[in-house]
This record gives sequence, C-alpha cells and structure tokens, in this order.
Amino acid sequence: MPERIRAALGLLTKYVPPEETLTAEDIEAARAAGLSSSEIRDVFYVGSTFICISKSADAFGWPVMERDKFGDEDRKALLGASYARMCLPG
Repeated sequence: MPERIRAALGLLTKYVPPEETLTAEDIEAARAAGLSSSEIRDVFYVGSTFICISKSADAFGWPVMERDKFGDEDRKALLGASYARMCLPG
C-alpha cells in the first residue's frame, strides 16, 4: 500500500473513533508521507460523512444488511452514489 494511502487511513483511524485523539504530530506525519493540506481536508470530509451516517443509523435503528445478502445491485447502487456527489462541497 502506498505510504500516502497508509497515512490517510491512519488519520481516519484516529479521527473517527471518539476515544482517539488527533494531534498536530499526526497531521505532520501525514504531510511527511506526502499528503497535501487539501488531501488531509478530504480525509476529514470522508471521516465526517462516515460519522454522520453511522450515528444516524444507530439513532434511527437502521438495519444492517448481512454481508452474504449484499448483492451486485447493492454494490452498483453504492458505487453510483459517491461521497463527493452527495456530501462534499465543490
């Protein structure tokens, strides 16, 4: 896995769970791995979207589809509904 992707995922793992603390050192490590400020911002947009969806699902008691029942049509629907088109500015 490219170091830039590893750094982006590392930021997400500290951003999404509430028990983790994101620090300036985490941001500097991501920059050192090659992420730009714009890319770091995008990581936080994705993380924020995930948090919003996850907390809403929990609050409304939305059912979670079991992995073996997740079919090709479901995959196509998710691929067609990108984060960028639904939630991100610009």
